[in-house]
Amino acid sequence: MTERGHSPVAGLLGDRLLVVLDEASWRAFRERLDRSATTVSGLRELLATPTVLEPGKRPM
Repeated sequence: MTERGHSPVAGLLGDRLLVVLDEASWRAFRERLDRSATTVSGLRELLATPTVLEPGKRPM
């Protein structure tokens, strides 16, 4: 991350209005976008666990 909170990649691609992909890359990109959402094992519990940054709460 940089001083402004942007990743270095954002600086490389952030100003581009057009990204060109070949047919195979475009197809792979579209397939990933079209996939159904998946459940990540343990994510719900992780996000529900208090952190050290939350006053008055202690992580388990």
